[in-house]
Amino acid sequence: MKMVFFKGMKTFAVSAVLLLGFVWPPVVKANVFLPPEVELDLALRKLETSIEKGEWSQVQKAILRLEGMDIKLPPIIEFYKAKAELKDAATYTALEALERYFAQVDNTHSKYQEALDLYSKAKTFWEQFREVHVNGLRSIRQELQRFERELEAVTNERYIFLNKHEPFDTIGGTTWEEMETGNLNRCVRIMNQRYHEANTKLAAKQYPKSEKKACKKGWESGCTLLRQKNFAVYGHQLCTGEYKSHLIKYNQKIKELRAQKAKREEAIQEIADKLANEYKEGRF
Repeated sequence: MKMVFFKGMKTFAVSAVLLLGFVWPPVVKANVFLPPEVELDLALRKLETSIEKGEWSQVQKAILRLEGMDIKLPPIIEFYKAKAELKDAATYTALEALERYFAQVDNTHSKYQEALDLYSKAKTFWEQFREVHVNGLRSIRQELQRFERELEAVTNERYIFLNKHEPFDTIGGTTWEEMETGNLNRCVRIMNQRYHEANTKLAAKQYPKSEKKACKKGWESGCTLLRQKNFAVYGHQLCTGEYKSHLIKYNQKIKELRAQKAKREEAIQEIADKLANEYKEGRF
C-alpha cells in the first residue's frame, strides 16, 4: 500500500501501514538549518520511499536517523527494522527488533501475521548461523592445537641446539633471553677469553711439565692449552657463523608460529563471544 503524508495546521496524517499511532514529540533533535518538523518529515519520507522501492539498506539508514531524534516511534518501525536487518543477514538484531514489536502489539495489528512468518524465518537462519559458528569454533581450536604442538617442537629443537651441542654445553648453555633475542655475544666473549688465556700461557710456556713436549711440538692431543686455544677458535666461528644463522632461522619460524597461534586465539575469542551473547543457545 502506498503511503501518503498530508500536512496542515502543524499536523499531519500518515497511512496506517507505516506510522499508525505516531505522536508528535515535544522536542525533536535537528540540525541548525531546518525546522524539526521538516527534519522529521524528510526522515519519514525517506523511510517511506525506501520501503516502497525495497531498498533495505536505505531503510536501515532512515530508521537510524529516526532513532536519533527525541521521538516515540510506533511499533511498526521495529517490524521494518527487523525486515531490513534480515535482508542484511543480521538475524540476531532482526529477532530482537521483532521481540520489541510483539511486546507492543496484539494479534490485530496490520503486520502481526507477517511478523510471525518473519520471526520464524529469522530464527531458522539464526540457528543455521549458530551451527556454523559452533563448527567454526571446533575447527579453529583444532588448528590452534596444531600450531601449539609445532611451536613447542620448534622451541624445544632450538633449546637442544643451543644447549646440548658444543660450544654451548661448555659454557652452561644459553639463556632464554639469549635464544629469544639471538644474542650470542656471551658465547663469543667466553671463546675470546679462553683463546687469549691459552695463547698467553703457551707464549709464556706455562704448561704442565707432563705436556711440555706436546705443547712445544704443537701436538694438540697431548697439550691441554693447545686444545683450549683451537677449540676457542672453533667455538668463536660457530657462535658468529653457523649457529648464529641457525638461531635466526629458528626465531623466524617461532615468530611466525606465534603469530598464527595468536590469530587463532583471537578468532576463537571472537566466536566464543558470539556464542555467549547473540548466539547463546536458547536465546530465542
